[in-house]
Amino acid sequence: MTFLSTPTKIAWFRRLHLWTGCCRQSRTKPEINIKIRLCPVLFKFYRAVIMILMPGKSYRGTLPPLTRHQEELSDRLRQDVEAIAGTGEHNYIYYDNLLKTEAYLEAFTFALEL
Repeated sequence: MTFLSTPTKIAWFRRLHLWTGCCRQSRTKPEINIKIRLCPVLFKFYRAVIMILMPGKSYRGTLPPLTRHQEELSDRLRQDVEAIAGTGEHNYIYYDNLLKTEAYLEAFTFALEL
C-alpha cells in the first residue's frame, strides 16, 4: 500500500476496522467470526493482486524496426556475451576460465578508457 496517500490508507483501515466488527457496533458473534476469518484471506489476495499489477499499459502490435545505432549495439552486446559465455563456467572451481573472462573485461574497459 505504499502507492496510496496517507488519507487514503487511513480511510481503508477505517473501513476494514468497521467491516471486521472490531468497533462497538451491534453485530452478532457468528457474523464477526466469519469476517475476522475472512480478513487474512482477503489481505493475501489483495497483496497478490498489487504485486502482479503493473503501472501503465502493455505494448501491443509489431515493434518498430531497429535503428542503425540499435543494430550496432545489439551486435556488440551479442559479441560480448558470446565471448564471456564462450569461456565456459567462470568461478573459483574453473579459475583459468575466470582469469580469461577477467582479461577480456579488462581489455574491453581499457578500450573504452573507463
